[in-house]
Amino acid sequence: MVGARTFPGNLYDVHILSAQLEQTRILLEDVGREPKEVIVDLGFRGVDQNNPNVEIFHRGKCQSLTRKQRRWLK
Repeated sequence: MVGARTFPGNLYDVHILSAQLEQTRILLEDVGREPKEVIVDLGFRGVDQNNPNVEIFHRGKCQSLTRKQRRWLK
């Protein structure tokens, strides 16, 4: 985990991932890196098309994940 951000109200997970990735990019600016892979829970299903530069892993994709990626989820 690189950073954590709070959001007012009770927002659905799909709406907060891009804002969280933006904060992570800001925190990683000094290092010169960007997030490439994100491990999330099932609330983030369907956000792949909104974040094309980031590979999103969650339990719902288990059939298409490699063995190493499945270990990350554990």
